[in-house]
Amino acid sequence: MEQIILIRLEREQKKLKMKQDKILEKHLKLDYEVICPCPNDAVLKWEAVFNSSSVEYDTLEATVRYGVPRKKRGEVWLFLMEKYCSYRKCEAVDNTPYMELLRKLTPYQ
Repeated sequence: MEQIILIRLEREQKKLKMKQDKILEKHLKLDYEVICPCPNDAVLKWEAVFNSSSVEYDTLEATVRYGVPRKKRGEVWLFLMEKYCSYRKCEAVDNTPYMELLRKLTPYQ
């Protein structure tokens, strides 16, 4: 009985260690040296872009060139992806099976 409990404890410790390693790895990937710091008012510029009903390409390009704050990178990525898909009329891939996505790949990928 004790041996079963010890084996379970060891498994739980391994799972916990793996979770901690994943969290540490994710943290290390996000913790990179900033080469060119983003201006402080870049957050305000991005908020204005997010809140506007339509954004012209030149405005969007200028805002990207101005800088993307680290805190807003996920939002900016999703926003740019949505704009690209609305421009290119991309089909939604949220519910597309993985094998179907693989079939759509080009020979160059």
